[in-house]
Amino acid sequence: MRNIKKIFFIILIALFIPVSVFAQAKVFNLKRADFGGPNEPFVKNGTLYLKEIEKRTNGQVKFTYFTSGSLLKGNESYEGVVKGIADMSFTLMGYTTGRFPLTQLWDIPGPVMETIIGTRILNEMYQKFKPAELSDTTFMYAFQFPGAHLFNTVHPVKTLADLRDLRVRCFGVTTTILKSMGATPLAMDSGEQAEGLQKGTINGTVAGTTVKTYKLVPPLKYATLAPLTAATGLLVMNSKTWNSLPSDIQQVFREVNKEWMIKDAQGAIDSSDEGIAWAKEKGVQIIEATSEYLAGRDKGIGVLYDEYLKETQKRGVDGRTFLNEYSRLAKEYQK
Repeated sequence: MRNIKKIFFIILIALFIPVSVFAQAKVFNLKRADFGGPNEPFVKNGTLYLKEIEKRTNGQVKFTYFTSGSLLKGNESYEGVVKGIADMSFTLMGYTTGRFPLTQLWDIPGPVMETIIGTRILNEMYQKFKPAELSDTTFMYAFQFPGAHLFNTVHPVKTLADLRDLRVRCFGVTTTILKSMGATPLAMDSGEQAEGLQKGTINGTVAGTTVKTYKLVPPLKYATLAPLTAATGLLVMNSKTWNSLPSDIQQVFREVNKEWMIKDAQGAIDSSDEGIAWAKEKGVQIIEATSEYLAGRDKGIGVLYDEYLKETQKRGVDGRTFLNEYSRLAKEYQK
C-alpha cells in the first residue's frame, strides 16, 4: 500500500512540474522601434534599457530593437505604438505638433532649462495629472533634452536680420520661435539633417546632441549659443501589450523606468556638451547671443505661451492649471 501511494505521488509530481515550468518560462517577445540611429544617446541607452529588462525578468521578456526609423519614423512613432506596429517606442512630442495639446507645454522653453530637474518635473506632473491625451498608450517615462542651438553654413548670426537668409531645420514649437525671429523653419527628422545640409535644402539647423552624432561639421560653420528648445522625449508602450504582462514583470518595467529616465537625461546632456565641444574643435565659430537675438527669441516664446493657453481653452483642456503647476514645481525644484 505504501508503494502504491509512493508511485501515485511520483506520478502527480511528474504531471505537475512540466505545467509549472512551462508557466514560469513563458516568453514575451516585444518590438521596440526608434527613429534615431545607433549613435543617438537615447538609442544607446535604449539598448541598455532592453538588456536590463531582459536580465531582471530572467529572459521572460525579449526584445527586437528596430532603430534608424526602420520600422517607425519620427512622426510615426507614437501612433505606431497606438496601432500595435511596435510594442514600444521613443518619441519626441515635437514630431506630432497638435497631438498633445496639454503636455505640449513641456516643449516650450521656459521656467526649467536644467535637464535633470526638468525630467523629474515632467514625470511628477504626469503622475499628478495623468493627461487623457496620453491614455491611448501606457506611459513609461518622459525626459527633457538640453536646449539646442542655432547652427548654420552661411554667416555668423548676431542680429535678427542675420536670420532672414536661413532655412532652418527644426521641429515642433521651435518652428514658431524661428518664424517669429525671421528665419524660414523647415520640419525635418534629426536623421535627415546631414542630407538636407549637403543638398542645400536647409542651410541651418537647431541642434545640440546631434551635431557630433550625425557629423554635421562640415558643412556647418557657425553656432549661436542660446537655447531654442526644451524638447521632451516620451517612452511609451502599447496598452494591450502592457496589460498582457504579469504584474511582477510590470513592476520590473516600473523600476527600470525610474532609473532610465535619469540615464536618458544625463546621456542627452553629455552628448550635447560633446557635440558643441566637437564642433569647436572642427572649426565652428561660436557666437554668444546678443541681447537683440535673445529678445527676439523670448518674444517668440511669449507667442508660444499665448497660443498654448488659447489652444488648450479651445480644445477643452485646462492649460492654465497645468502651466501654473509647472511654474510652481520649477520654483520649488530650483530654490
